[in-house]
Amino acid sequence: MNAKDAMRFKVIAPGDRWRCTGCATCCHIDFEEDWLAFIVREAKYPPKGNRCPNLRDDDRCRIYRQRPNPCRGFPFTLRKDGQGRHRLVIHAQCKGLGKGPKLDIDAWMRRLVRLANREHRGRYRTELTCFDGDLCIVTSRTKRTPK
Repeated sequence: MNAKDAMRFKVIAPGDRWRCTGCATCCHIDFEEDWLAFIVREAKYPPKGNRCPNLRDDDRCRIYRQRPNPCRGFPFTLRKDGQGRHRLVIHAQCKGLGKGPKLDIDAWMRRLVRLANREHRGRYRTELTCFDGDLCIVTSRTKRTPK
């Protein structure tokens, strides 16, 4: 991870615990990231500062059942480490870290890859090619159309 990412994310380690607290902190982050910028562009409501435009005044999502795939994986994402391997990370502001049951790192990595494939709608496919607990290599390939 670069220095900016190291301040914004915490690498998930075996034994880390997490539970969603429903605080909506994940919906109050800056719009620098591509996927959040996409949400803002596609939203039917204007953004309010650093709040997701789909967040109601009571901090509940107005499109929760139809929320975009990136929101379904949040607050987790994959970031490359210095060796080019992807690591499961959590946004540092998340209030649920340290609460709840131990995280199943493998299951979250598989979920993020599945969500990425759904988001890409066949333009390319992401696969886990090396998987050993909290480290993996994710390969994206252009999906070929049959002739």
